[in-house]
Amino acid sequence: MSLNMTIVIDPEVQAQLKKKKKKCMVLDISKSGGGCCPTYDVADISFKIPEDVTLYHTMVQDDLEIFISKKATVITPVLRFSLEKMGLIKQIVARGLLLKNDR
Repeated sequence: MSLNMTIVIDPEVQAQLKKKKKKCMVLDISKSGGGCCPTYDVADISFKIPEDVTLYHTMVQDDLEIFISKKATVITPVLRFSLEKMGLIKQIVARGLLLKNDR
């Protein structure tokens, strides 16, 4: 991950974080699948400061502490956090990442 990249947090995400009184955002990369199915990377976003912050790139933007996993592969000059709506559910997603699929 380039430390010179730009992070953009869409206004809808900022509003939701402020409404829920969240002061940090954590982007982790985890594996899913396995067994008889291939494994693939998943971008997980949470809101609790990680126990081992040395595993993350840390920055502060708009009074929000952001932790980006060092496992994350950002493939665009802008890492964007946006709000995705699926019916009644709203979820924050990260765009601009390379998520690997082991087939």
